[in-house]
Amino acid sequence: MEELILFLRKSIEDAKEASDMLTYSYKKCKVLLKKKDYDYEELESIEVFAARFSRLSDLLIQRIFKTIEKVDQDTPGSIRDRINRAEKKGLIRSSEDFQIIRTARNSIAHEYSKEGVKSLFDIALKYTEALTDAVKRVEKFSLKY
Repeated sequence: MEELILFLRKSIEDAKEASDMLTYSYKKCKVLLKKKDYDYEELESIEVFAARFSRLSDLLIQRIFKTIEKVDQDTPGSIRDRINRAEKKGLIRSSEDFQIIRTARNSIAHEYSKEGVKSLFDIALKYTEALTDAVKRVEKFSLKY
């Protein structure tokens, strides 16, 4: 159990760093929201932002929430179950938001059209706060261990 808790603490530190990097990219990209077309430098910034969005969602859902389930000895289930359980524990505000985040994360790596990139960019901008808020909630929740 102690190894799991150490792994959880390390994962939370990784998530805090990832959250800081996502916030940096968010601020840089937020000004692009009203644009309809992007130059190559802007597209590069958007891609970095999207990658950081995806990375933090993975850290939370696949590492942290999963580890908390193990520490709490919850019965493993699907990713949807894990997200619902995270909401019940207060790790996230909304399981619906995290379902959207998960779907966006899965789409980001496979989108090549400019229209698709714009749509995913809008979603990532909208749900960045949910990710960064979850990091704070997880950190507070984990103090009980």
